[in-house]
Amino acid sequence: MNVDKSRNDSAKVALLPGRHSSKVALTVSRRALLSGGNDRLFREMVTDLVTISLTMVSVRAALGARIGITGPQYSILVAILRMRDGEQVRVRDVAAYLHVSAAFVTAEAGKLAQRGLLRKLPSTSDGRSRLLSLTRKGQEQLEHLTPDIREVNDRIFASLDRSDFVGLSRIARELVKDSQRALDFLSLTAPDRTDRSAESRTHRRLWL
Repeated sequence: MNVDKSRNDSAKVALLPGRHSSKVALTVSRRALLSGGNDRLFREMVTDLVTISLTMVSVRAALGARIGITGPQYSILVAILRMRDGEQVRVRDVAAYLHVSAAFVTAEAGKLAQRGLLRKLPSTSDGRSRLLSLTRKGQEQLEHLTPDIREVNDRIFASLDRSDFVGLSRIARELVKDSQRALDFLSLTAPDRTDRSAESRTHRRLWL
């Protein structure tokens, strides 16, 4: 037996037969994510998740456009409404809720304040912190959108029963954490700062 050849073979990336190529590298190594030794089902799931993500981004952009704002600005208004019924909430808490940076929320909140949809006030307990709350106009604009929001959500999640919904909610929370760890890995292993910045911008654009 050729020992060197055996060692080389064992060091190769796992491969599987492909439809248009004789060899296609596996894109995941965890056994739980493989089916029959291949990653075809996993790849289909990832494609579906990307499609859903982009659809949700488009939906939020469309809803925001109905009241003259962008998708991210719409998300900030809704976050404030849901977190404390439109009452004062800290910038960093909104950022954590939406999984974006506080600087980004601050910038977009400034634009919403200029439109009269949001109030920005300094915190009485921390002068460096800013508190956000909806104006009457902001609340009225979201109330105007509520029938459309409800109809859109009913359509997006029409196929889920109660058990599906509870399971999906749990899985989504875990995937948010796991996906952030994956992004951290890419940032840490990026060859230079420019690449790291590009990854950050791409992540933000997807959320937008």
